[in-house]
Amino acid sequence: MTTTISALTIPARIDREPAPPETAADGQVRLEINDRSPSATPGPQVAAPDAEGGRGLWLVDVLVAELSGTWGFSADGTVAWCVLPVIGP
Repeated sequence: MTTTISALTIPARIDREPAPPETAADGQVRLEINDRSPSATPGPQVAAPDAEGGRGLWLVDVLVAELSGTWGFSADGTVAWCVLPVIGP
């Protein structure tokens, strides 16, 4: 499966049915990605202009900052998550 965001293409493997985002009563939505592979916690990087990867966490960081949300990882590094405010009526 390939998801296109603007001019960027991000390959993704989905081995189970995706769960819908959870909307909390306080007007926020929580998104999680679980790759089931414990690892060191990565951080946003500055990718070279011609690099085909390396922008994922940078995009999350910029989006979350713009929308006044939060993001992070589980203690074992298997789950990346973000919480964003729901904008609208």
